[in-house]
Order: sequence, then structure tokens, then C-alpha cells
Amino acid sequence: MRWYKFYQTLRAWEKKFKVKLVLSKQDFGIHKRTMARHAFKKGESVLVKIVTYGWLEDEMVGVARDRAITVRHVKANIGDKVRVRITKVKHNIYLAEPKHVQRWTTKR
Repeated sequence: MRWYKFYQTLRAWEKKFKVKLVLSKQDFGIHKRTMARHAFKKGESVLVKIVTYGWLEDEMVGVARDRAITVRHVKANIGDKVRVRITKVKHNIYLAEPKHVQRWTTKR
């Protein structure tokens, strides 16, 4: 079923059952805002406080200047402060790597 047909069916059900099925931005109170200024530039060196684990095994999330920064290739404890280099900035999402990359393996 194509999206057009799917929404056409939902609108027919809305009329039949008198229930709102097709939601819009207004239903959630969403409206456009200007994008916040970037707190960091690519290549910048920052001291980050590690606050939680990331999605991947060698990933952690840190905070600096009231922004969350995903730190890749790091092995640290929560609460540690790590000097990182910002590697990617896009739509206020920040990726970074430690200045001295600590690579490790589980095999010895």
C-alpha cells in the first residue's frame, strides 16, 4: 500500500469512526524555531565531563558548555574529565574523540 492510499484510508476511517487518526505538527504544539548557535567548532579542544555510556561499546556521553557531546573511542569512568577534540558538528550534534586516542581490545 502506498502512502497516499494509506492516508486516504485513514481519513475515511476518521469520518466513519469520528476519531482523529491523521496527526499534524499542530496537534503536538510543534512550531519552527531558529537553530541554536553552535557551542563548538570542528577541531576545537574541549575538557568534557563524562556523564553516561553511549550506544556503542567504546562510546560515552560527556557535557561541556551545557551541551551533550558524544565521545567515541574512549574508555573512562563516569565522572572523569577527558580532554577531547571535536571531530564533527552538524545540527547541534557534537562528536568528539580523545586528544590521545585510547584503543583497546578485549583479547590479551
